[in-house]
Amino acid sequence: MELSFNPFSLILLLSGSIVGLLCGYIAFLLKGLVRWLALTMLCIAIWGVFYGLELASQNISDMIFWGKLQYIGIALAPAAWLYFTLKYTDYKLQRNRPLVYSLLLIPIVTIILVWTNESHHWHYISIGLNESGPIPLLKLENGPWYFVNVAYSYLVFSLGILVLWKRFRFADPLHRAQT
Repeated sequence: MELSFNPFSLILLLSGSIVGLLCGYIAFLLKGLVRWLALTMLCIAIWGVFYGLELASQNISDMIFWGKLQYIGIALAPAAWLYFTLKYTDYKLQRNRPLVYSLLLIPIVTIILVWTNESHHWHYISIGLNESGPIPLLKLENGPWYFVNVAYSYLVFSLGILVLWKRFRFADPLHRAQT
């Protein structure tokens, strides 16, 4: 695996690693709500670190490898965000286990489809290499599941913001400032 670091990859690797280490420390040593926010940030850090490695790669097979690992963070970040907002607003998640499990359905299917894309092309129809810029990049043609994942991600992130807005709107002044 040949890596050629450039400013883009170095920034992603450095910032993702710092955030990832901090979030790992927070998520696994502290308890309560901060743990769930840290796990959301850890998903974003995973995405950033593996994207940095993709940008540092010089051949398409290495780029695809790092791109597949990115999807651990890409797919799980929306679910982690919504779970955090529901915990933060005291939504009774113990009584709604099916909701919690259903939040993970699309991310898990997405990860599986990305990792097995060569056999069905549901996530990416084609993957090529674009060498027209200063660094080689993956040239991706999106398949049908890509749009399912994007729609799910935007919907879940929006629901999390809506949950927080509802909490903010109906909270007393002390909790409003906190929110």
